[in-house]
Amino acid sequence: MTVEELRACLPPARLCIIALVIAVVLAIGTYIISPDNLFVENRGFEAEQQFLLSVAVVLTLVALSRLLHPIVASMALATLAMSFALFVRETPNCQAVSDGWCVGEPTKFLVTAIVLAALIFWGLRFLPQLWAEKATIIRSLVWWPFPLLALLALFSEVAERSGSPLLEEGIELFACAFLATMAGQLAFGNKQHQ
Repeated sequence: MTVEELRACLPPARLCIIALVIAVVLAIGTYIISPDNLFVENRGFEAEQQFLLSVAVVLTLVALSRLLHPIVASMALATLAMSFALFVRETPNCQAVSDGWCVGEPTKFLVTAIVLAALIFWGLRFLPQLWAEKATIIRSLVWWPFPLLALLALFSEVAERSGSPLLEEGIELFACAFLATMAGQLAFGNKQHQ
């Protein structure tokens, strides 16, 4: 698989624009419906993030259920792992929640470890094909979507530490919308790589 095929698999400008539109529409909708709950823990933006991450998980599972090119499958596995890990991270912690559903930290850790181990085990079936294309797989994993998500996580953490919840939650909402958009592209936009 060439760099051009990778670019066709996940077109940068289109995915970023779609994710931005989704994030803005959800943010405006949340503001209109419940302006007082925008930055309340486990409500407002955080509920939207959980919704987008669950969409990303489901769409990535759809992508992985198809016969994908091993490199596209490895990108889908990485997307699924990130989406699931972030979903668990955004799940309300029982120590911080007084109402509604929650999950304790030990359970979060155990579920994340089991799912990530299962993903690694499932991904081993692609190892022989990936080994033959090792240069391309390295390019696919360090290619633009994953460094972009790492930068978004870094900026979100900086915003949180600087006491700017609007910026923090906005960045996280865009990152979640981006993961959902990327998962949708992997599931339905790559007919030539199935």
